[in-house]
Amino acid sequence: MPRIRTRRLLVWMLWVVGGCVGGPLTLPARPPPHEPPEQPTPADADGDGLTTLADCDDTDPTVGAALLWVADRDQDGWVDPSTTHRACRALVGWSEPGGPIDCDDSDPGVGALSSWFVDADGDGSGDSTFAVSACARPPGTTLDGSDCDDTDSDAAPGLPEVCDGIDNDCVDGVDDTLVCAPPLPAWRPVWFQITDADYDPVHDLIVLVSQPERVLVALDPTDGTSDVVDLPLDPLVVSVATAGGTAAAGHDGWVSLVDLTPAELRTTARSQAEAHDVVLAPNQRAMVFPTQGQHVPIQTVDLVGDTLTLSSSTGYEGIVAELHPDGDRLYGIEQGSSRRVERYDIVENTAQIGPQSSETVWGGALWLPGDGDRILTRQGEVFHASSDATVDLTLETTLPGPIGHLKAVTGSAETGRLVVVDEVAPDVLQVFDHTTLKRTGSVTLPRQLVAGVERTLQVGWLFVSDDGTTVHVLAQVDAGVGLSHPWSVLSLSAEVLP
Repeated sequence: MPRIRTRRLLVWMLWVVGGCVGGPLTLPARPPPHEPPEQPTPADADGDGLTTLADCDDTDPTVGAALLWVADRDQDGWVDPSTTHRACRALVGWSEPGGPIDCDDSDPGVGALSSWFVDADGDGSGDSTFAVSACARPPGTTLDGSDCDDTDSDAAPGLPEVCDGIDNDCVDGVDDTLVCAPPLPAWRPVWFQITDADYDPVHDLIVLVSQPERVLVALDPTDGTSDVVDLPLDPLVVSVATAGGTAAAGHDGWVSLVDLTPAELRTTARSQAEAHDVVLAPNQRAMVFPTQGQHVPIQTVDLVGDTLTLSSSTGYEGIVAELHPDGDRLYGIEQGSSRRVERYDIVENTAQIGPQSSETVWGGALWLPGDGDRILTRQGEVFHASSDATVDLTLETTLPGPIGHLKAVTGSAETGRLVVVDEVAPDVLQVFDHTTLKRTGSVTLPRQLVAGVERTLQVGWLFVSDDGTTVHVLAQVDAGVGLSHPWSVLSLSAEVLP
Protein backbone atom coordinates (compact mmCIF):
# COMPACT_ATOMS: atom_id res chain seq x y z
CA MET A 1 0.00 0.00 0.00
CA PRO A 2 1.29 3.38 -0.73
CA ARG A 3 2.85 5.27 2.16
CA ILE A 4 0.47 8.21 2.04
CA ARG A 5 -2.59 6.04 2.49
CA THR A 6 -1.01 4.35 5.48
CA ARG A 7 -0.34 7.69 7.14
CA ARG A 8 -3.93 8.83 6.66
CA LEU A 9 -5.25 5.61 8.09
CA LEU A 10 -3.07 6.00 11.14
CA VAL A 11 -4.36 9.52 11.79
CA TRP A 12 -7.95 8.34 11.47
CA MET A 13 -7.42 5.53 13.90
CA LEU A 14 -5.89 7.86 16.48
CA TRP A 15 -8.80 10.23 16.11
CA VAL A 16 -11.28 7.43 16.60
CA VAL A 17 -9.45 6.10 19.62
CA GLY A 18 -9.07 9.55 21.11
CA GLY A 19 -12.74 10.22 20.67
CA CYS A 20 -13.56 7.07 22.38
CA VAL A 21 -11.21 7.63 25.29
CA GLY A 22 -11.81 11.20 26.22
CA GLY A 23 -12.74 13.44 23.33
CA PRO A 24 -11.15 14.57 20.10
CA LEU A 25 -7.47 14.59 19.71
CA THR A 26 -5.87 18.05 20.04
CA LEU A 27 -2.81 18.67 17.88
CA PRO A 28 -0.09 21.03 19.13
CA ALA A 29 -0.18 24.68 17.83
CA ARG A 30 2.16 25.76 15.01
CA PRO A 31 4.99 27.88 16.37
CA PRO A 32 4.97 31.67 15.39
CA PRO A 33 7.07 32.77 12.37
CA HIS A 34 10.76 33.58 12.91
CA GLU A 35 11.54 37.34 13.49
CA PRO A 36 15.04 38.63 12.46
CA PRO A 37 17.01 40.06 15.30
CA GLU A 38 17.19 43.84 15.56
CA GLN A 39 20.34 45.34 13.92
CA PRO A 40 22.40 47.95 15.76
CA THR A 41 22.17 51.59 14.45
CA PRO A 42 25.36 52.60 12.46
CA ALA A 43 27.59 54.91 14.37
CA ASP A 44 28.14 58.64 13.49
CA ALA A 45 30.86 59.51 15.91
CA ASP A 46 31.54 63.05 14.65
CA GLY A 47 27.89 64.00 14.18
CA ASP A 48 28.28 65.26 10.65
CA GLY A 49 25.36 63.24 9.35
CA LEU A 50 27.54 60.62 7.71
CA THR A 51 27.94 57.18 9.24
CA THR A 52 31.20 55.45 9.83
CA LEU A 53 30.66 53.45 6.66
CA ALA A 54 30.14 56.58 4.45
CA ASP A 55 32.42 59.00 6.29
CA CYS A 56 36.04 59.20 5.20
CA ASP A 57 36.91 60.17 8.82
CA ASP A 58 34.15 59.68 11.39
CA THR A 59 36.21 61.41 14.03
CA ASP A 60 36.38 64.70 12.15
CA PRO A 61 33.11 66.52 11.28
CA THR A 62 34.94 68.59 8.63
CA VAL A 63 35.70 65.49 6.61
CA GLY A 64 32.81 64.13 4.62
CA ALA A 65 32.05 61.40 2.13
CA ALA A 66 34.31 60.09 -0.59
CA LEU A 67 34.91 62.58 -3.45
CA LEU A 68 34.48 62.15 -7.20
CA TRP A 69 37.74 62.05 -9.13
CA VAL A 70 38.30 62.11 -12.93
CA ALA A 71 41.07 60.33 -14.73
CA ASP A 72 44.40 62.01 -15.48
CA ARG A 73 46.34 58.94 -16.53
CA ASP A 74 49.24 60.86 -18.11
CA GLN A 75 49.38 63.24 -15.12
CA ASP A 76 49.69 66.36 -17.31
CA GLY A 77 47.00 68.35 -15.52
CA TRP A 78 44.37 67.80 -18.23
CA VAL A 79 41.66 65.24 -17.53
CA ASP A 80 39.41 62.64 -19.10
CA PRO A 81 35.91 63.35 -17.68
CA SER A 82 34.50 60.14 -19.14
CA THR A 83 36.39 58.04 -16.56
CA THR A 84 35.48 58.70 -12.89
CA HIS A 85 36.24 57.20 -9.46
CA ARG A 86 35.18 57.96 -5.86
CA ALA A 87 37.78 58.01 -3.13
CA CYS A 88 38.52 59.80 0.11
CA ARG A 89 41.80 61.15 -1.22
CA ALA A 90 43.48 61.74 -4.53
CA LEU A 91 45.21 58.74 -6.02
CA VAL A 92 47.94 58.73 -8.64
CA GLY A 93 46.39 59.17 -12.08
CA TRP A 94 43.28 60.94 -10.80
CA SER A 95 42.39 64.61 -10.54
CA GLU A 96 39.60 66.87 -9.36
CA PRO A 97 36.71 67.39 -11.83
CA GLY A 98 36.39 70.62 -13.79
CA GLY A 99 39.89 70.73 -15.17
CA PRO A 100 40.64 71.27 -18.87
CA ILE A 101 39.72 68.30 -21.00
CA ASP A 102 42.68 66.30 -22.31
CA CYS A 103 42.74 65.57 -26.03
CA ASP A 104 44.85 62.43 -25.35
CA ASP A 105 45.01 61.27 -21.71
CA SER A 106 47.66 58.70 -22.55
CA ASP A 107 50.18 61.26 -23.84
CA PRO A 108 51.49 63.98 -21.53
CA GLY A 109 52.65 65.91 -24.60
CA VAL A 110 49.08 66.46 -25.75
CA GLY A 111 47.04 68.93 -23.72
CA ALA A 112 43.62 70.43 -23.47
CA LEU A 113 40.98 71.33 -26.01
CA SER A 114 41.58 74.58 -27.87
CA SER A 115 39.10 77.37 -28.51
CA TRP A 116 38.76 77.87 -32.27
CA PHE A 117 37.16 81.12 -33.47
CA VAL A 118 35.05 81.35 -36.60
CA ASP A 119 36.98 83.17 -39.37
CA ALA A 120 34.20 84.10 -41.79
CA ASP A 121 36.30 86.42 -43.98
CA GLY A 122 39.36 84.14 -44.14
CA ASP A 123 41.89 86.75 -43.04
CA GLY A 124 43.40 84.60 -40.27
CA SER A 125 41.66 86.38 -37.40
CA GLY A 126 38.31 85.23 -36.01
CA ASP A 127 35.27 86.54 -34.18
CA SER A 128 35.68 86.17 -30.40
CA THR A 129 31.93 85.79 -29.94
CA PHE A 130 31.77 82.58 -32.02
CA ALA A 131 34.09 79.89 -30.65
CA VAL A 132 34.26 76.10 -30.92
CA SER A 133 36.21 73.86 -28.50
CA ALA A 134 38.04 71.08 -30.30
CA CYS A 135 41.36 69.27 -30.33
CA ALA A 136 41.92 69.77 -34.08
CA ARG A 137 41.09 72.94 -36.03
CA PRO A 138 37.59 72.79 -37.52
CA PRO A 139 37.35 74.16 -41.10
CA GLY A 140 36.84 77.92 -41.26
CA THR A 141 38.26 78.63 -37.81
CA THR A 142 41.42 80.09 -36.30
CA LEU A 143 43.07 80.30 -32.90
CA ASP A 144 43.13 84.12 -33.14
CA GLY A 145 39.88 85.66 -31.92
CA SER A 146 40.86 89.33 -32.18
CA ASP A 147 39.23 90.32 -35.50
CA CYS A 148 37.36 93.61 -35.26
CA ASP A 149 35.28 92.92 -38.38
CA ASP A 150 34.97 89.30 -39.43
CA THR A 151 32.97 90.22 -42.53
CA ASP A 152 35.84 92.15 -44.15
CA SER A 153 39.20 90.56 -45.01
CA ASP A 154 40.76 94.04 -45.19
CA ALA A 155 40.32 94.40 -41.42
CA ALA A 156 42.46 92.25 -39.11
CA PRO A 157 45.13 92.81 -36.44
CA GLY A 158 48.54 93.35 -38.00
CA LEU A 159 47.35 94.72 -41.35
CA PRO A 160 48.75 98.11 -42.36
CA GLU A 161 46.33 101.01 -42.05
CA VAL A 162 45.45 102.64 -45.37
CA CYS A 163 42.98 105.30 -46.45
CA ASP A 164 39.96 103.21 -47.35
CA GLY A 165 37.34 103.97 -44.71
CA ILE A 166 38.12 100.70 -42.87
CA ASP A 167 39.85 100.03 -39.55
CA ASN A 168 42.46 97.85 -41.25
CA ASP A 169 44.65 97.12 -38.22
CA CYS A 170 41.80 96.95 -35.65
CA VAL A 171 43.53 99.68 -33.64
CA ASP A 172 42.50 103.33 -33.12
CA GLY A 173 39.45 103.18 -35.38
CA VAL A 174 38.92 103.87 -39.08
CA ASP A 175 42.04 105.14 -40.90
CA ASP A 176 43.71 105.88 -37.53
CA THR A 177 45.38 109.28 -37.72
CA LEU A 178 46.03 109.16 -41.46
CA VAL A 179 45.17 112.23 -43.49
CA CYS A 180 42.99 110.66 -46.17
CA ALA A 181 41.61 112.02 -49.41
CA PRO A 182 37.90 111.61 -50.16
CA PRO A 183 36.90 108.29 -51.79
CA LEU A 184 36.80 108.12 -55.58
CA PRO A 185 33.37 108.70 -57.12
CA ALA A 186 31.65 106.41 -59.60
CA TRP A 187 31.81 106.74 -63.37
CA ARG A 188 28.93 108.42 -65.22
CA PRO A 189 28.04 107.05 -68.66
CA VAL A 190 28.39 109.30 -71.71
CA TRP A 191 25.71 108.36 -74.23
CA PHE A 192 27.72 109.39 -77.29
CA GLN A 193 30.67 108.19 -79.27
CA ILE A 194 33.49 110.73 -78.87
CA THR A 195 35.51 111.88 -81.85
CA ASP A 196 37.22 114.82 -80.12
CA ALA A 197 36.78 116.80 -76.90
CA ASP A 198 37.73 120.13 -75.32
CA TYR A 199 36.82 121.99 -72.14
CA ASP A 200 35.08 125.24 -71.24
CA PRO A 201 36.60 126.16 -67.84
CA VAL A 202 34.41 129.23 -67.47
CA HIS A 203 31.17 127.22 -67.50
CA ASP A 204 32.69 123.89 -66.36
CA LEU A 205 31.51 122.05 -69.47
CA ILE A 206 33.16 119.26 -71.42
CA VAL A 207 32.51 119.94 -75.09
CA LEU A 208 32.66 116.91 -77.34
CA VAL A 209 31.80 116.10 -80.92
CA SER A 210 30.54 112.77 -82.17
CA GLN A 211 30.99 111.85 -85.79
CA PRO A 212 28.56 108.88 -85.83
CA GLU A 213 25.77 110.98 -84.30
CA ARG A 214 26.86 114.20 -86.11
CA VAL A 215 26.39 116.31 -82.97
CA LEU A 216 28.20 118.65 -80.61
CA VAL A 217 27.49 117.97 -76.94
CA ALA A 218 27.95 120.36 -74.00
CA LEU A 219 28.31 117.92 -71.09
CA ASP A 220 28.10 118.88 -67.42
CA PRO A 221 30.57 116.39 -65.89
CA THR A 222 29.28 116.87 -62.35
CA ASP A 223 25.77 115.53 -62.97
CA GLY A 224 25.95 113.95 -66.44
CA THR A 225 23.38 116.26 -68.03
CA SER A 226 24.06 117.57 -71.53
CA ASP A 227 22.83 119.89 -74.28
CA VAL A 228 23.04 118.50 -77.80
CA VAL A 229 23.44 120.51 -81.00
CA ASP A 230 22.89 118.90 -84.39
CA LEU A 231 25.65 119.71 -86.89
CA PRO A 232 25.24 119.93 -90.69
CA LEU A 233 28.32 117.77 -91.41
CA ASP A 234 30.39 115.07 -89.74
CA PRO A 235 32.57 116.73 -87.08
CA LEU A 236 36.27 115.87 -87.00
CA VAL A 237 37.70 118.13 -84.26
CA VAL A 238 36.51 120.72 -81.75
CA SER A 239 37.99 123.76 -80.00
CA VAL A 240 36.56 125.92 -77.21
CA ALA A 241 37.32 129.63 -76.93
CA THR A 242 39.60 130.55 -74.03
CA ALA A 243 36.88 132.90 -72.76
CA GLY A 244 34.37 130.06 -72.87
CA GLY A 245 30.83 130.15 -74.20
CA THR A 246 31.56 129.22 -77.83
CA ALA A 247 33.13 126.33 -79.69
CA ALA A 248 34.26 125.62 -83.24
CA ALA A 249 33.70 122.23 -84.87
CA GLY A 250 35.94 121.44 -87.83
CA HIS A 251 34.55 119.48 -90.78
CA ASP A 252 35.86 118.55 -94.21
CA GLY A 253 35.96 121.95 -95.94
CA TRP A 254 33.75 123.69 -93.35
CA VAL A 255 33.80 125.05 -89.78
CA SER A 256 30.75 125.42 -87.51
CA LEU A 257 30.44 127.98 -84.72
CA VAL A 258 28.31 126.83 -81.78
CA ASP A 259 27.12 128.79 -78.77
CA LEU A 260 27.31 126.72 -75.58
CA THR A 261 25.06 128.67 -73.20
CA PRO A 262 22.44 128.10 -74.45
CA ALA A 263 23.65 125.43 -76.85
CA GLU A 264 22.76 126.23 -80.44
CA LEU A 265 24.38 126.31 -83.87
CA ARG A 266 25.18 129.86 -84.93
CA THR A 267 26.78 129.43 -88.34
CA THR A 268 28.81 127.16 -90.62
CA ALA A 269 31.49 128.79 -92.78
CA ARG A 270 33.52 127.55 -95.71
CA SER A 271 37.22 126.58 -95.57
CA GLN A 272 39.50 124.93 -98.09
CA ALA A 273 40.81 122.07 -95.99
CA GLU A 274 39.75 118.93 -94.21
CA ALA A 275 40.40 119.82 -90.61
CA HIS A 276 43.08 117.79 -88.86
CA ASP A 277 42.94 120.28 -86.02
CA VAL A 278 41.12 123.52 -85.33
CA VAL A 279 41.84 126.30 -82.83
CA LEU A 280 39.20 128.89 -81.95
CA ALA A 281 41.23 132.06 -81.60
CA PRO A 282 40.06 135.46 -80.30
CA ASN A 283 37.43 137.37 -82.27
CA GLN A 284 35.83 134.04 -83.16
CA ARG A 285 38.32 133.18 -85.86
CA ALA A 286 39.05 129.51 -86.39
CA MET A 287 42.57 128.44 -87.37
CA VAL A 288 42.21 125.28 -89.43
CA PHE A 289 45.24 122.99 -89.82
CA PRO A 290 44.86 120.67 -92.83
CA THR A 291 44.95 116.91 -92.52
CA GLN A 292 47.84 114.81 -93.76
CA GLY A 293 48.15 114.66 -97.52
CA GLN A 294 46.81 118.19 -98.01
CA HIS A 295 49.58 120.64 -98.82
CA VAL A 296 47.53 123.79 -98.33
CA PRO A 297 48.04 126.88 -96.18
CA ILE A 298 46.81 127.17 -92.62
CA GLN A 299 43.26 128.47 -92.91
CA THR A 300 41.79 131.33 -90.87
CA VAL A 301 38.00 131.36 -91.00
CA ASP A 302 36.19 134.43 -89.71
CA LEU A 303 33.10 132.75 -88.31
CA VAL A 304 31.29 136.05 -87.80
CA GLY A 305 32.11 137.78 -91.05
CA ASP A 306 32.10 134.48 -92.98
CA THR A 307 35.42 135.27 -94.66
CA LEU A 308 38.41 133.05 -95.29
CA THR A 309 42.02 134.19 -94.98
CA LEU A 310 44.94 132.01 -95.98
CA SER A 311 48.22 132.06 -94.12
CA SER A 312 51.44 132.57 -96.00
CA SER A 313 52.67 129.48 -94.15
CA THR A 314 51.90 126.49 -96.35
CA GLY A 315 52.54 122.78 -96.53
CA TYR A 316 52.21 122.00 -92.83
CA GLU A 317 50.01 118.94 -92.90
CA GLY A 318 48.83 116.95 -89.90
CA ILE A 319 49.70 119.59 -87.30
CA VAL A 320 48.14 119.56 -83.83
CA ALA A 321 48.13 122.98 -82.18
CA GLU A 322 47.23 124.68 -78.90
CA LEU A 323 46.40 128.36 -78.33
CA HIS A 324 48.45 130.10 -75.65
CA PRO A 325 46.26 131.68 -72.92
CA ASP A 326 47.57 135.10 -73.96
CA GLY A 327 45.75 134.60 -77.29
CA ASP A 328 48.59 135.99 -79.40
CA ARG A 329 50.29 132.77 -80.50
CA LEU A 330 49.87 129.06 -80.96
CA TYR A 331 52.25 126.15 -80.49
CA GLY A 332 52.08 123.09 -82.69
CA ILE A 333 53.88 119.96 -83.81
CA GLU A 334 53.65 117.66 -86.80
CA GLN A 335 53.08 113.91 -86.79
CA GLY A 336 55.89 111.35 -86.59
CA SER A 337 59.28 111.15 -84.98
CA SER A 338 62.11 113.71 -84.93
CA ARG A 339 59.75 116.69 -85.05
CA ARG A 340 60.27 120.17 -83.70
CA VAL A 341 57.85 122.18 -81.61
CA GLU A 342 56.79 125.22 -83.63
CA ARG A 343 55.33 128.58 -82.76
CA TYR A 344 52.68 130.32 -84.86
CA ASP A 345 52.18 134.00 -84.27
CA ILE A 346 48.73 135.44 -84.92
CA VAL A 347 49.48 138.29 -87.28
CA GLU A 348 46.59 140.18 -88.87
CA ASN A 349 44.28 137.35 -87.84
CA THR A 350 46.33 134.67 -89.54
CA ALA A 351 48.70 132.07 -88.12
CA GLN A 352 52.23 132.72 -89.33
CA ILE A 353 54.98 130.24 -88.55
CA GLY A 354 57.64 131.52 -86.17
CA PRO A 355 60.63 129.96 -84.42
CA GLN A 356 61.09 126.25 -83.73
CA SER A 357 62.65 124.27 -80.93
CA SER A 358 66.24 123.24 -81.48
CA GLU A 359 65.54 119.77 -80.05
CA THR A 360 63.56 117.21 -82.00
CA VAL A 361 60.93 115.12 -80.25
CA TRP A 362 58.23 112.59 -81.00
CA GLY A 363 55.34 114.45 -82.61
CA GLY A 364 51.60 113.94 -82.79
CA ALA A 365 50.48 115.72 -79.61
CA LEU A 366 51.35 118.56 -77.24
CA TRP A 367 49.74 120.29 -74.28
CA LEU A 368 49.91 123.70 -72.58
CA PRO A 369 48.61 122.90 -69.09
CA GLY A 370 47.67 125.55 -66.57
CA ASP A 371 48.94 129.06 -67.21
CA GLY A 372 50.60 128.07 -70.46
CA ASP A 373 54.18 128.66 -69.34
CA ARG A 374 55.18 125.12 -70.32
CA ILE A 375 54.72 122.84 -73.31
CA LEU A 376 54.60 119.07 -72.82
CA THR A 377 55.20 116.63 -75.66
CA ARG A 378 54.31 112.95 -76.06
CA GLN A 379 57.55 111.62 -74.58
CA GLY A 380 57.37 113.89 -71.53
CA GLU A 381 59.74 116.60 -72.70
CA VAL A 382 58.98 119.96 -71.11
CA PHE A 383 59.67 123.15 -73.10
CA HIS A 384 59.36 126.75 -72.01
CA ALA A 385 56.50 128.78 -73.50
CA SER A 386 57.43 132.42 -73.06
CA SER A 387 56.99 135.81 -74.66
CA ASP A 388 60.74 136.17 -74.19
CA ALA A 389 62.23 134.93 -77.44
CA THR A 390 65.46 133.87 -75.70
CA VAL A 391 63.54 131.54 -73.40
CA ASP A 392 60.67 130.44 -75.63
CA LEU A 393 60.87 126.84 -76.95
CA THR A 394 63.98 125.99 -74.93
CA LEU A 395 63.98 122.56 -73.31
CA GLU A 396 63.47 122.81 -69.54
CA THR A 397 63.50 119.13 -68.52
CA THR A 398 61.88 115.76 -69.05
CA LEU A 399 59.29 114.35 -66.65
CA PRO A 400 60.96 111.82 -64.34
CA GLY A 401 60.28 108.27 -65.43
CA PRO A 402 59.49 105.61 -65.95
CA ILE A 403 56.87 107.05 -68.26
CA GLY A 404 55.48 106.03 -71.63
CA HIS A 405 54.07 108.11 -74.46
CA LEU A 406 51.58 110.55 -72.99
CA LYS A 407 47.88 110.29 -73.85
CA ALA A 408 46.42 113.10 -71.75
CA VAL A 409 47.73 116.01 -69.68
CA THR A 410 46.19 118.62 -67.41
CA GLY A 411 47.17 120.73 -64.43
CA SER A 412 47.17 124.20 -62.95
CA ALA A 413 48.88 126.35 -60.38
CA GLU A 414 45.64 126.28 -58.36
CA THR A 415 45.81 122.51 -57.89
CA GLY A 416 49.59 122.64 -57.49
CA ARG A 417 49.70 119.47 -59.54
CA LEU A 418 50.44 118.33 -63.06
CA VAL A 419 48.48 115.20 -63.98
CA VAL A 420 49.34 112.93 -66.92
CA VAL A 421 48.26 109.56 -68.30
CA ASP A 422 50.51 107.47 -70.52
CA GLU A 423 49.94 104.55 -72.89
CA VAL A 424 51.61 102.04 -70.56
CA ALA A 425 49.11 102.57 -67.73
CA PRO A 426 46.06 104.22 -69.33
CA ASP A 427 43.97 103.88 -66.14
CA VAL A 428 46.49 105.54 -63.80
CA LEU A 429 46.82 109.26 -63.11
CA GLN A 430 50.49 110.06 -62.62
CA VAL A 431 50.92 113.16 -60.50
CA PHE A 432 53.78 115.68 -60.40
CA ASP A 433 54.40 118.86 -58.48
CA HIS A 434 53.32 121.72 -60.74
CA THR A 435 56.37 123.82 -59.89
CA THR A 436 59.24 121.38 -59.42
CA LEU A 437 57.87 118.63 -61.71
CA LYS A 438 58.88 116.03 -59.13
CA ARG A 439 56.71 112.96 -59.02
CA THR A 440 54.35 112.99 -56.02
CA GLY A 441 52.43 109.76 -56.59
CA SER A 442 49.66 108.20 -58.63
CA VAL A 443 45.94 107.44 -58.52
CA THR A 444 44.53 104.28 -60.06
CA LEU A 445 41.09 105.00 -61.46
CA PRO A 446 38.19 102.80 -60.37
CA ARG A 447 36.96 100.06 -62.65
CA GLN A 448 33.51 100.03 -64.17
CA LEU A 449 31.03 97.17 -63.90
CA VAL A 450 30.04 96.12 -67.43
CA ALA A 451 27.64 93.19 -67.84
CA GLY A 452 28.63 91.85 -64.44
CA VAL A 453 32.39 92.13 -65.11
CA GLU A 454 34.69 94.84 -63.75
CA ARG A 455 36.46 96.55 -66.65
CA THR A 456 39.47 98.87 -66.76
CA LEU A 457 38.86 102.17 -68.53
CA GLN A 458 41.45 103.89 -70.69
CA VAL A 459 41.76 107.65 -70.34
CA GLY A 460 41.30 109.78 -73.44
CA TRP A 461 41.15 113.34 -72.05
CA LEU A 462 41.89 115.17 -68.79
CA PHE A 463 40.59 118.61 -67.80
CA VAL A 464 40.97 120.67 -64.62
CA SER A 465 38.34 123.12 -63.43
CA ASP A 466 39.05 126.84 -63.47
CA ASP A 467 39.39 126.99 -59.67
CA GLY A 468 41.63 123.93 -59.59
CA THR A 469 39.35 121.93 -57.27
CA THR A 470 38.24 119.23 -59.71
CA VAL A 471 39.84 117.01 -62.34
CA HIS A 472 37.49 115.67 -65.03
CA VAL A 473 38.39 112.40 -66.72
CA LEU A 474 36.98 111.08 -70.00
CA ALA A 475 37.74 107.40 -70.47
CA GLN A 476 36.46 104.43 -72.44
CA VAL A 477 36.13 100.70 -71.99
CA ASP A 478 38.35 98.69 -74.33
CA ALA A 479 36.86 98.49 -77.82
CA GLY A 480 37.03 94.70 -77.69
CA VAL A 481 34.17 94.66 -75.18
CA GLY A 482 31.85 95.77 -77.98
CA LEU A 483 29.85 98.51 -76.22
CA SER A 484 27.94 100.91 -78.46
CA HIS A 485 28.70 103.74 -76.00
CA PRO A 486 32.01 102.88 -74.28
CA TRP A 487 32.75 106.34 -72.84
CA SER A 488 32.29 107.52 -69.26
CA VAL A 489 33.19 110.61 -67.24
CA LEU A 490 34.57 110.87 -63.73
CA SER A 491 35.01 114.07 -61.71
CA LEU A 492 37.70 113.79 -59.03
CA SER A 493 38.28 116.17 -56.18
CA ALA A 494 41.81 117.55 -56.41
CA GLU A 495 42.18 116.44 -52.79
CA VAL A 496 42.68 112.85 -53.94
CA LEU A 497 45.83 113.82 -55.80
CA PRO A 498 49.00 112.96 -53.85
